[in-house]
Amino acid sequence: MARILEGAYGDSYNVRMTFVNVLYGYALLPLYYLFPKISWYYIGEVIGVFISFTVISYVIIKKVGPQWGTIISFLIVACFARDFYLTLQFTQCAAALGAAGMLLFVYGIDGGFSQKKILALAFILILWGYCMRNDAFLMGLPFLAFIMLFYIKKLYTYRYRFLLCITVVLLGLCGAKYFNEIHYSAPEYQTYLNFQPTRVMLGDKTNYDKDAVYEELEESGMYGEDYSLLQNWIFYDKENFAPDSLKRFTDKIAKYTYPLKWSENPLKVLYRFDLSLSYPCCWAFCFVGLLLLCLNGRRSLYMWGAFFIVLAEMSYLLYMMRLVYRVETGLWLYASVLAIPLLKGFRPISRRLLLAVMGMCFVVYTVNFFYTHSFIHSNANGHFLNVSRQESLKSDYQTVFRYMDSLPENTVFLMPMDTYHIFSRCIQPLYLSSPIGSWKRMVSFGFWTPYFPDVENALKQYGVENPMRDVVKENVVVIANDEFLLDYLHRHYYENVKVDTLREMGTVKFFKYFE
Repeated sequence: MARILEGAYGDSYNVRMTFVNVLYGYALLPLYYLFPKISWYYIGEVIGVFISFTVISYVIIKKVGPQWGTIISFLIVACFARDFYLTLQFTQCAAALGAAGMLLFVYGIDGGFSQKKILALAFILILWGYCMRNDAFLMGLPFLAFIMLFYIKKLYTYRYRFLLCITVVLLGLCGAKYFNEIHYSAPEYQTYLNFQPTRVMLGDKTNYDKDAVYEELEESGMYGEDYSLLQNWIFYDKENFAPDSLKRFTDKIAKYTYPLKWSENPLKVLYRFDLSLSYPCCWAFCFVGLLLLCLNGRRSLYMWGAFFIVLAEMSYLLYMMRLVYRVETGLWLYASVLAIPLLKGFRPISRRLLLAVMGMCFVVYTVNFFYTHSFIHSNANGHFLNVSRQESLKSDYQTVFRYMDSLPENTVFLMPMDTYHIFSRCIQPLYLSSPIGSWKRMVSFGFWTPYFPDVENALKQYGVENPMRDVVKENVVVIANDEFLLDYLHRHYYENVKVDTLREMGTVKFFKYFE
C-alpha cells in the first residue's frame, strides 16, 4: 500500500491503496509533497499506534487513579507494544485505533456525553481505524455492543445525545465508504476489482480438499500443474489465466469446500486458545480480567462475554482458515481495552511503594527484552523471527540490487510473490519512501498487484503485454529460486523454450527464458 501511495508503480502519487481508504492517502499527500523522502504511510501507522496506546493509558489512569493507573497501563501496553510497534501492519494499526476510539466513546458515555473533546477524539480515532482497514475495525463492534449493555440505563437517560453521536459516527463511516468507492469507478480499475474475489479464492482460501481438486482437474483434461501454480500465487497470465477463464478452477474449489462442522470447531478453538495463552496479548486480557474481578466483581461478567466473543470470532476465522496472528492480537486488544471503563480505583499507596513496584516492573521488562530482543512474533503465524537474521538478509540483498541496477535500464524483472515480499523488506528502511516510478521494473506474478492500472501501464512502457507469456522477450528477466516456468511455457506457449541462468547469488537466481 505504501508503494502505491508513493507512486512507485506509476508516474505520480496514487491514493487508491485497495485495502486502505483513500481518505488516509489524501491526509498524507501534503506531507509527501513537503518531505517526499519520508514514508509518511509508515510514520502515520506508528503515530496512530502511539496515539492509541496513549489514549488507552489515559483512560486507565482516569479510571483507576494516577498511582495504580500508571502501573496497570505500563503492564497492558507492554503486553502489546512489541507486536504493534516492531511488526506493525495496517491490520494491527486499524485494530489499535478502533479499540482506542471505542474506549473513548464508552468513556464519554460514562461521563454523560458531556466531554465534547473526548467524543470528538473518539470519532476521529474510529474513523481513522475504519479507514486503515474496515474489516479489522468491524471485528471490534461486537465487543462495543456488549460493553454498552452495562450502560443501558445511562444510554436511556441520555438517549438523544447517544442517538446523535451514533448518527454522526454512522454518517462518517458511510461517507468514507462512499468516497472510497467512487475512486474505483473509473473503467481502468474494473478488471482489477473484478479479479479480486478470484484472487482471494485462489491464494487465500484453504478450507477445501486440494487433492480432490487436483485429481478432478487431471481427469477432466486440465493441467493439475497449473492449479499448483495458482495455489502459489502464480497467476499473472492474461490468456491462460485470464480472470474469466479461472472460473474452471474456482468452481471446483467451491465444489470441494469443506462443510462447516460445528461439532469439530470447539476442539479447534480450544486448541487455538491453548496456543494463545503463550502470547503476551492474551496475558493482557487475563490480567484485566483479574483486576475486574477484584475491583468490580459484579461487572466481571463482561470478561466472560468478551471471552466468548473472541472464541466465536476465532471459530469463524478458523473455519475460513484465515486466523492469522495479526488478527488474533486485534481480538485480544479489543477484548482487553473495552473492559477498562468498568474498572474502579485502588486504595492510594505511598510514593515509596509506588516507585518500588514501578521499578520492579521496569526491571522485569528490561531483563525480558534483553534476553529476547533478537526475536519478534511473525504477524502471520505468531512464530518467532530472528531480527538479526532479518538484518543480515537485508545486507545480503544489497548485492542483488546492485546487480539489477547494472543491467540495461529497459530490463523488466518478473518474480514470484515470496521473492517480491523479500525485496520489499530489504530494498530500503521502512521510514524512507520509494521514489516515484522506482518499482516499475519489478513486477510480481502474484500478490494483489496484478491488473492494477499503475502496474499495467508500467508493463506496457517496457513492451510487456502478458507477463507469464512474455518472459522470453529480450528485456525480461525472471528472479526466482528455480526454473518453475519452464514446464508451464512448454505446455501453453513455446515448444522449444529454453532457460539460462544469468547470475546466482545464494538462493536468488536470475533466469533468462528464450526460444
